[in-house]
Amino acid sequence: MDGNLHMIKDAEPSSLRAAPERFVLKVPAGAGVDDKDATIAGWHFPGPKQDPMVFCHANGFCASTYRQILTDLASHYDIYALDLRGHGRTTLTADPTAHRGWKVYADDLVLAIDALREKHGIAGEITVAGHSLGGGAAILAASQLADVREVKVIEPVFMPMFFRWMAKTPVWPLIAKQIPIVKGALKRRSSWPSLDDVKARYASKPLFARWHNGVLDDYLKDGLTNEANGSVRLACSPLWEAANFANHKHDLARAILALDVPVSILTANHSSSTAPKSVRARLRKSGLKIEEIDNASHLAPLEDPTACAAFLRA
Repeated sequence: MDGNLHMIKDAEPSSLRAAPERFVLKVPAGAGVDDKDATIAGWHFPGPKQDPMVFCHANGFCASTYRQILTDLASHYDIYALDLRGHGRTTLTADPTAHRGWKVYADDLVLAIDALREKHGIAGEITVAGHSLGGGAAILAASQLADVREVKVIEPVFMPMFFRWMAKTPVWPLIAKQIPIVKGALKRRSSWPSLDDVKARYASKPLFARWHNGVLDDYLKDGLTNEANGSVRLACSPLWEAANFANHKHDLARAILALDVPVSILTANHSSSTAPKSVRARLRKSGLKIEEIDNASHLAPLEDPTACAAFLRA
């Protein structure tokens, strides 16, 4: 990533900012929501009221995971970070057998922003942002939203044309189960006797060794739910996580090019990146702003929160 982004100074010391607070939005039944008691939960990171941002997380995670980035970023934006359907403390129905694509997240985001405008008094233009699945939700929702100032996404998921075409055929469910990332999610352990057991298990895995200090604790804050017997369980069911990995009928590149608002994209120069160089070239040719970050993977926000906050702030 351009080193100059690291030189941007905060408007005020983080110690002087208001602490983040939980919020819960009541979502009216209808418009794709079939549960009259459904809620969308998240965290508010208070900042300048004239610059609201709504942020969405990656598949399998939750809003609390991004505390370090969003605390840093709150010097420039008034941030509402959502727990997406099937994640964190949001209670929208998440049935993997009925999951048909990421558009549901875009629809949920539109409903959440309407509720935020009504309940929290958000007015005027907003920035929509996100990471991975959350970036896809932001992109797909932007065309449905009024008063979007800009879209800022980190490592959005651009699937090959073959995958998108096959995802529309009857044989796709059989193929999807053989995709390594889907198989991995389906095998994922979902419950443990205690929080300490989870931490010990995750601390032993190479994936988490790359995470910035404190991010794992931030993730576990809302990434787990407490069971009646004292055990803990993943808030995002591995079956729901796998269903997200398997559903790719949408075309994010086309959706981005159809937007009439500024779009900025951060990608990782890493083999795990979900933004192939061919797609980056196509988008750059169309005039989009694309930054690249070194020494980080697809999970760059969890590995280098400072650099990712700098991108979102620029």
